[in-house]
Amino acid sequence: MKKTIYFLLILILPGFSFAQSFERSLIGSAGTQSTKGNASLDWSIGETMVADFSNPNVSLSQGLHQWIKVLTAVRELPDWHEDVSIFPNPFVDIVTLKSSNLRNYTIELYNVSGNFILKQQWDGEEKNLNLGNLHEGIYLFVIKDIKGKFIALKAIKQNIN
Repeated sequence: MKKTIYFLLILILPGFSFAQSFERSLIGSAGTQSTKGNASLDWSIGETMVADFSNPNVSLSQGLHQWIKVLTAVRELPDWHEDVSIFPNPFVDIVTLKSSNLRNYTIELYNVSGNFILKQQWDGEEKNLNLGNLHEGIYLFVIKDIKGKFIALKAIKQNIN
């Protein structure tokens, strides 16, 4: 019985070593890959160094290669983003939005789950919203200008018992 199990393992296990492979590619601002015979060298500029190997003739630094592409988007804030405030925070019934700019804004209110609650127009002056009917929780006020630029402000709704 043991011989049969060992025989099956010898037949099956090598198949698992060739199940899947990923082709690595280097993403960096500068660098290249060089291959000669059975030796290969990847190098890049600006990668983080994690190890250093050296002898009198050769010095080699080992770093990190990012071989999966990751993109991060950065959104520019509108020029009016510091002029808008929301208070009190936390609030019970009434929350006030205030801006030093007199612009046409749209206010959209969402709960923490991303569910849409209300949409109102706002001229930029002080605006009081009665939100006493909302449940206790975190709410997101998305304020947009006519050009589509927006900011998001978080406010916490509390109930007094």
